[in-house]
Amino acid sequence: METIFSPDTLLDLFASSLVSEFLNKWVLVEGVYFETAKYEYHGYYYDELRTNSGDAKITIKIRKEDRMQFTDGRFYQISGHLCFSKAQLFDSSKIGLIFFVDRLKKGENEIQKISLGDYELLKSRFVNGFVNIEVEILRLLRDNKKPKILILTGKESIIDQDIISQLSDIDRYEITFERVNLSSKKELSVFLQRSLVLENSFFAIARGGGASISLFDDPDICRILIEKRQPFITAIGHEMDKPLLQKLADLSFQTPIAFGEFLDKMIRVDEAYKSELRRKSLIMQKSLDQSKEKLEFERNNYLSIIKELKVKQQEQISRILVIAGLCIIFVSSLIFIYLSVKT
Repeated sequence: METIFSPDTLLDLFASSLVSEFLNKWVLVEGVYFETAKYEYHGYYYDELRTNSGDAKITIKIRKEDRMQFTDGRFYQISGHLCFSKAQLFDSSKIGLIFFVDRLKKGENEIQKISLGDYELLKSRFVNGFVNIEVEILRLLRDNKKPKILILTGKESIIDQDIISQLSDIDRYEITFERVNLSSKKELSVFLQRSLVLENSFFAIARGGGASISLFDDPDICRILIEKRQPFITAIGHEMDKPLLQKLADLSFQTPIAFGEFLDKMIRVDEAYKSELRRKSLIMQKSLDQSKEKLEFERNNYLSIIKELKVKQQEQISRILVIAGLCIIFVSSLIFIYLSVKT
């Protein structure tokens, strides 16, 4: 006898079969908290945690008593674990990925709120919106145009070589490096106000880690870039460094080398795209050539048939004319014989 499942049972069994090393494992996640649930559900609220850019989000499950520690629209770091759950609140036919908040503390390892000034800057970025730099770069590359990128580095920095060395074809970009003292707020501010920044498609700041990167947490520096309304990229610091400017950027990387790898990846993506277009074009051209050959064959075959028909038609006409001629000769002979006998 066949086993018959109800939709509810089938979803439970399927969710149980999905395996990941992150499931039920304690992790630390950060993002902007949004209070999306209007009502509690069995003692929990199902709200959202979004990335700075707003292009990704995850549902977070928070206890009623813990929710009071959150403020809508604020940036947080929270601890918890991932789990599967049927999205019963929205559509019982779906299996949702939920981040369950285990516990909240105000300690450094549990939750970290940003300052009011930083929050206002982040809020401003959300209002103005972020630019999808990956899409914009690919668009230019696919149009066979060189994305113009101005990269700002320190005066004694060797970051330019770290970035350039990652590119398989540097000629695909028009990259300009400018050097300033990235430890001087005044010098950096003056440079950022220059029109040179706006003359390029994209602006990037690349800097290795160290104590001097604290300048990129300065709200005045961040505000200058935001007010320019120009897409900007950051590659500031080492793996553990993430200043405020990184969070405000349209696109950010943990290291300058990672930025170079990204630029090279865009080249490879574009080449793969164009290679696929060429492959499809060749297939279409081959198919077109085959169709032309077939049409030419059919045309020649048709003309050959017409020619044969004309030949046969001419032969038939010739036969008819011969027969008609013989008939005329025969009739004429009969008449001649008749007249001869009569006379």
